[in-house]
Amino acid sequence: MRRMDRPGREVLQALARLDGNPDFDRVIGWLQDSRQRQVNAAIQERDEAELRQTQGAAQALDELIEHTQSARESLKRGQR
Repeated sequence: MRRMDRPGREVLQALARLDGNPDFDRVIGWLQDSRQRQVNAAIQERDEAELRQTQGAAQALDELIEHTQSARESLKRGQR
């Protein structure tokens, strides 16, 4: 299964700097809302191909949200 590449140190640092920025918080909210819509769509989807695409989109959004929300922690772990 393909997954997103893990963000490098520079990307994690950029994400950590954005953490708490009101505009970036809106972007994260939009990603979370989009993810929830994908999950809801997957529950109702009957076409197998569409279901897989919807699940893939939700998974990609999950990973993106996780990377953005855990950037500071990832940087701390990397310094140890």
